[in-house]
Amino acid sequence: MAGRPLEEFLADPKVIGLAGLGPCRVLACYLDRTSTRYPYCKAHYHRMRLALPRESFDEELWRRTEKAICSTREVSLRGLPDLLVAEGLYALWSRVGNGYKLRPECLRPLYDRLRALRSLPSWR
Repeated sequence: MAGRPLEEFLADPKVIGLAGLGPCRVLACYLDRTSTRYPYCKAHYHRMRLALPRESFDEELWRRTEKAICSTREVSLRGLPDLLVAEGLYALWSRVGNGYKLRPECLRPLYDRLRALRSLPSWR
């Protein structure tokens, strides 16, 4: 297949796409895994490796409370209870309706903190 034009290569019926590896197992993350060996996207894999040396590292707790990978204009609501997501969206809608401008970099710490607080025994 080497040396063939790209159009001819893509038209070949033997050329098929491969299935993805699935989503990152961090609840707040929207990225896909990059390895069959680890259940995380590349960034969360590196974050987990930094967290491992700590004593009493709880990987399940870490998956529930770890922050999403920041994207320029996105805020992750993943990993939060449905009611909390609805209340947060309503609050945003009402603030914007009153003329406030809200920046994602100001909202991310709030939702990250709520995600972390959810892991407390009193919130379960």
